[in-house]
Amino acid sequence: MAYTFDEAIEELRLAIPEKFYQPTMHDVAVILETQNKVVDSLRKEYAPTIEMTKHEKKYLLRYLNNSSFNWLIEDIFSLETDDFEKLSDEDLMQAWLHPETIKIIEEKNNGR
Repeated sequence: MAYTFDEAIEELRLAIPEKFYQPTMHDVAVILETQNKVVDSLRKEYAPTIEMTKHEKKYLLRYLNNSSFNWLIEDIFSLETDDFEKLSDEDLMQAWLHPETIKIIEEKNNGR
């Protein structure tokens, strides 16, 4: 389930027992399970992991530090390699805005 932030707050609030001054281990386990579920859902919705090779990340970060997203997209379309072929424009923009969401995957076998 994808949560809005308000729904996430409400879900977390409901996980805390009314009489929380002496929580049981079960109470703590339920709260932790709910927290993990809510955070994972928010992460998937608002900061999904973008998988790319080390080379692709380095390429993107070079543009991030020195140019604009438009220049990156134009350059990618002019490339005569299969770099970035599995990434949508949305994936690239997400990685541009939040490079911390990038997960490095193994290099493709393309002769490099």
